Amino acid sequence: MINKIEKIKKLGIFSDFTWGANLQVFGRYNLIYGWNGSGKTTLSNLFAGLPAGSVASCPDLEYEIETDAGTVKDGQPFPSKIRVFNRDYVENNVHTVSRKAKPILILGEENKRVADEITADETALAAKTGQVNTLEAESSDAVTRKDKSFSDIAKTIGLNTKGLAIRTYRKPEAEKDFAALTGKTLLDDAQVEANTLELKQLEKPEVHEIASPRLPLGEEQILLSDFVTAVAATGTSLCSQTVESKLVERLKQNPDLAHWVERGIALHKTHASKTCEFCDQGLPPDRMGVLAAHFNEADKKLKDEIDALLKLLAEAERAVRALQLPDKANLYDELQVYYQSAVDKFAAAKTALLEETDGFRAAMEAKKTKTTESVALEAGLRGTDLVGGLGAANAQIKKHNEKTANFKLAKDAAWKKLETHYLSTIYDEVKGHERKVADNKLDVDRINDGDKQVAGDLGIVGLRERIKTNRAKISSSHKGCQELNSTLRTFLGRDELQFEVEEQGYVLMRGKKPAENLSESERTAIGFVHFVIHLKDQDFDPASGIVVVDDPVSSLDSNSIFQAFAFLKNSVKSAQQVFLMTHNFEFLRLLINWIRHSKQKCGYYMIKNAYGTSGDRAASIDALDKLLREHESEYHYLFKLLHTFQDDGTIESLYNVPNIARKVLDTFLMFRVPSGQINYLKLEELKPHFDENKLTAIYKFTNDQSHMTGKGFDPSLVGETQTIVKYLLEMVAAVFPEHHRILVASIGP
Repeated sequence: MINKIEKIKKLGIFSDFTWGANLQVFGRYNLIYGWNGSGKTTLSNLFAGLPAGSVASCPDLEYEIETDAGTVKDGQPFPSKIRVFNRDYVENNVHTVSRKAKPILILGEENKRVADEITADETALAAKTGQVNTLEAESSDAVTRKDKSFSDIAKTIGLNTKGLAIRTYRKPEAEKDFAALTGKTLLDDAQVEANTLELKQLEKPEVHEIASPRLPLGEEQILLSDFVTAVAATGTSLCSQTVESKLVERLKQNPDLAHWVERGIALHKTHASKTCEFCDQGLPPDRMGVLAAHFNEADKKLKDEIDALLKLLAEAERAVRALQLPDKANLYDELQVYYQSAVDKFAAAKTALLEETDGFRAAMEAKKTKTTESVALEAGLRGTDLVGGLGAANAQIKKHNEKTANFKLAKDAAWKKLETHYLSTIYDEVKGHERKVADNKLDVDRINDGDKQVAGDLGIVGLRERIKTNRAKISSSHKGCQELNSTLRTFLGRDELQFEVEEQGYVLMRGKKPAENLSESERTAIGFVHFVIHLKDQDFDPASGIVVVDDPVSSLDSNSIFQAFAFLKNSVKSAQQVFLMTHNFEFLRLLINWIRHSKQKCGYYMIKNAYGTSGDRAASIDALDKLLREHESEYHYLFKLLHTFQDDGTIESLYNVPNIARKVLDTFLMFRVPSGQINYLKLEELKPHFDENKLTAIYKFTNDQSHMTGKGFDPSLVGETQTIVKYLLEMVAAVFPEHHRILVASIGP
């Protein structure tokens, strides 16, 4: 047990306290009274810090506690277990977490820590989930954009090959073909046009190549070009030959006459004519002899050879004229220009060769009239140009035929080039979208699984698992719902509030609806009920432990105080030692009456505040004032404070006087002028019995100076305070003399 607190230093307003020589040592039950702000909670925090030997908020704290087992100083563990209920306990153990449909109540400091971790994890989870949603939305947008790119480019390919496509082409085909690309392959405009034209072409039939004709020469069939060359060579040879003949000068000078005469001789021989078929005259033998000498056998032979050569020439000429090339329209468009050029060359060569045959024929006919002379043949025959033109034309025809043979392959190649070109126009764009999706996937995986580079980063999966585990911890510790409801009903004296078990704690119901907003008194009541239930924990034995309770009835209405008192008394009566603190006088009276009749060693104390020369407020523990112990009303004690009031001229000595004066005035007017009116109107009723100006001064002072204004205490009011206290006491004596006499008598000398 604790006997006394030898000293306290540097504990808030308990700046330098020592146990008074005349102060009674603590008993089993100890009652400590103090106004709000006097230091009760600070003192309770000292008790709460004894097990650890320190108070976190006061690192320089010094104390000495005398116990049955000896003196315990700061920094030393306390030998007995202590449970402390105060405002901090409520803050640490009653925790409301907002949820979508209803608030969840978390009870217990450890549960609160776990709940805080859940809240932090849920916040982190929401943030990470938001990041994932953003990344997935970006990825979805990238996929949508990529899909649109493929749909658009498929349309583009379709439009640019409209009516020309050799297969159906849509988005799936575009995606498949794009996946096969190893890089971009863009065509220039000319290449695009050429391949587009390739697709536009319809398949054309094969065109037969024009073979060079073969002509008989002797027993052989030789090519036209060789045949022409041979004819030209033979003509040259014949023109160089001569024959011996007796020339008839006139025939020599006139080849036409010579030809006519020679033909006539032949006709006369054929018909065995005895007379001239022209003049019907006899044929003179001598004349016939002269003519025969002129047209002898050698001459005839040469002329026959020339005629034979001219027949060959006619054959060659007919063959040349028969050569006809196909129209260019039979060939594919891209070959027509080259083919037509070859056709033009061929036509020119053909015309030239035919002209040469005409000249050659004339030259050979002239030779027949000059058989006795060697003639230079100037008219040549050249077949090479014709052959060259024919070869060039056939070359294009061959290309045409090759294309026809490979028509589908050519179209496929053109299609593939165009397809690759158009797909290449979206290459960078699509690859960018794919990189975005891939990068986002890595980020999503990192957020889901946790960043290995960041220590302690759980990721979404880890956070969800920890939240689940922590919720299970809270759920498992929130089992005694029936006991909690029963205890709360006992403490409050009503069952307006009811707990219902929820996965993560409790749902506190107010009737049939969730309790959205808990009042301060309700939070305090719930915290105290939780405190009392946990006095039964296995790690705490009340019979060997110390229980400290600071204002469990804070903010409770008077109807609940008696019920709360009964609950408190039954909850702590088995403890080895109890410290009870309160600022509520009504509750104080209940505690005093209980302790007084408990037949236990008891201690009655109060916390007082004093001001030093520097103006600092200091708290101390003193014996409870006799009036508070013996009278049933706080009014007696407050009247004593005003009656014995003596200031030292400092603001600090007057700090509580306005509030005390206000309480005394309120209580006095409550029974002297029993009405529901405000104090101002009640004071109006007293004017016949007391000075009106003094009543006004009393009202103004107690009304203005008993409220926090934020402006501080005006030093000029020191003298006014002394005056108003005097006026207030005079008013009580003047209005109710007998009452005043009894009050003064109760104070004693």
